[in-house]
Amino acid sequence: MRPKLGRGLLIAGRDTCVRVIQVEDGKELATLGTPCGGQFKDWITAIALSPDETHLAAADIAGHVAIWRLTEE
Repeated sequence: MRPKLGRGLLIAGRDTCVRVIQVEDGKELATLGTPCGGQFKDWITAIALSPDETHLAAADIAGHVAIWRLTEE
């Protein structure tokens, strides 16, 4: 899935998911990842989007990195 990131905000945190939120109305456009219980070591502390918006990476406190390929639906 490829959300329209030009109008979205990427957020991440304790539930180990990255969410794309539409800025205009707060509607959730996409959720990436699976909640893992929210243990302190699982909290996502960094996210990065590739310049061409085809890949998204997220890193947690323990050093694990997840990479998603964003594709058209």
